[in-house]
Amino acid sequence: FVDQVSGFRLARLKLNGSDGAETAIRAFDSNNGGPPSPASYYHEYTDLTVEGFQVGIFIGQYRYDRAADTNVEVPLVVDGYRYRNSGSNEGDSVIRRCHFEGLGEQAVVISGQNSIDWSIESSSFSYVPVAVYVEGGMAALLGNRFRGSTHSDVVSSGAGGLLLRENDSTHGARFLYTKRESGTNQVLIGNRIDTRLAPQPAAAAIETGAQSVILLDNQIAAGGVGKPILLPPGDPYWGPRDVVTGGNRTLQQMALTGARWVQVAPDQVVSVL
Repeated sequence: FVDQVSGFRLARLKLNGSDGAETAIRAFDSNNGGPPSPASYYHEYTDLTVEGFQVGIFIGQYRYDRAADTNVEVPLVVDGYRYRNSGSNEGDSVIRRCHFEGLGEQAVVISGQNSIDWSIESSSFSYVPVAVYVEGGMAALLGNRFRGSTHSDVVSSGAGGLLLRENDSTHGARFLYTKRESGTNQVLIGNRIDTRLAPQPAAAAIETGAQSVILLDNQIAAGGVGKPILLPPGDPYWGPRDVVTGGNRTLQQMALTGARWVQVAPDQVVSVL
């Protein structure tokens, strides 16, 4: 447990939860929006191997008693649990060169409303239902490798913003799944995504309900009868979704019906990626 600690570093450890342990690392601010506290900022998790747990690294609280509408983890729509936004203060931190494998639910969960500026870099995720679950705050995923995610490499359900850049994804059901939400902004640049070898590929390699999406220079090969990207209908309040694309290479045509779609450079449909 890392509670209200700033300037914390954990490195070069192997953590094994095969004895039935639930979570390898939990970092949070138990003050939960009360009087000013040190909170939990400036964390660095480097060169860790995490395997066998249900959850690898959990940022934010998932059980507390401040309000009935935010105090529990609830059964969910994806494999494992759906965590309500904790309202905790954790941010300006990094997960770098870590390896997660064989976890039961999620490798990394970011649930704090003020979990701002989390960076997950140069890490690998193998055969986890959901590699990274962002319930609140903002996160950047840079140069990571995803293998065999049975639900999705990345799930967003309330994040203010996501940057996904130069990640590599294979054998997984999909790369990104975002529930229908109007406030989220997502930027995907230079990712290599291939769901063709997934046992059960999803309806799309990228399925996002974000209000604003930027897709540049990605390579996307959707498995089965899946599409490169699937957008739900626009939000009744915010209107059509805004999508900017350019330089993407896909095996299937991107059909972004119902969106305000701007191409800043040609996208290509190719036979081989």
